[in-house]
Amino acid sequence: ANTVKFDVNEAMDRALHGWVARWKGRVIAQKTMTLDGFQGREVQFTASGPYAKPLRATARVFASSKPPSSYLVIALQMDGTPDANAPKFLDSLHLGAKVETKP
Repeated sequence: ANTVKFDVNEAMDRALHGWVARWKGRVIAQKTMTLDGFQGREVQFTASGPYAKPLRATARVFASSKPPSSYLVIALQMDGTPDANAPKFLDSLHLGAKVETKP
């Protein structure tokens, strides 16, 4: 059987750099992180936004090779200032066994 190995780092790079490029943005900070056992990265970027003010965004991507999967979430603020609520929102997200489900 011919199998292709899922490269976690490459998947995260493609997801984050693709979003920054889509917005024609500029990365202003980045860091590695882990969420519920998933490798991840966070990128903060700025780009031209509506209303004659810059867009500020924080994007987080997490990936796993077993099974091959990736997850991307972005918090955007369109008034030129960082969103004070973005860290609280992003920190509230979980993957895997910690995901809450309702019947």
